[in-house]
Amino acid sequence: MLEEHLDKTAFLTAYESIIGAYRKHLPVGARLNPTPSLQPEDFAACWAAECHRQFWKPGRVRLTLIAESHVYTDHDDLKARIRSELLPPEAADAPSQYVRLIYCLAYGDSSILTRVPEQSNEHTKFWNLFAECAS
Repeated sequence: MLEEHLDKTAFLTAYESIIGAYRKHLPVGARLNPTPSLQPEDFAACWAAECHRQFWKPGRVRLTLIAESHVYTDHDDLKARIRSELLPPEAADAPSQYVRLIYCLAYGDSSILTRVPEQSNEHTKFWNLFAECAS
């Protein structure tokens, strides 16, 4: 399993540093963060996004594609899981936590989720777009 090979402690340390800076410089109710205020994303969502990134990272990078990145993933989103039995065998070991991230196979495709998120998940189905480009 991928998570066993990632340094979750180091990731948590970096996350806590970022959250500390956020709370110091953009406290709730501040002029730049008025009510209703923006809240930092939960660690669980950030960690899940990192697991997706690392799973799909190639051993050797030959081409870099700049595209949409991680979008805020809320508590409701984290209740959804990817149904691995609906994935091709090559993707069976991909992380199963749903996050709003281009590397997540269910981003834009609720048909492979255990539940449909409250907020719309009708975005570009990136993996279908990439498959069309590759063909």
